[in-house]
Amino acid sequence: MTVKKVTFKSFGVDLVGNLYLPENFDESKKIQSNCWSKSVPTS
Repeated sequence: MTVKKVTFKSFGVDLVGNLYLPENFDESKKIQSNCWSKSVPTS
């Protein structure tokens, strides 16, 4: 498995995460995926 660090903005906030790719990942092909996120407390 290959792990890549990714960053993106959401509502002006910089977010970071890990993208887990299978060893045989080919960017030219479509594959199924799952996405998990954790909410962040606002107070």
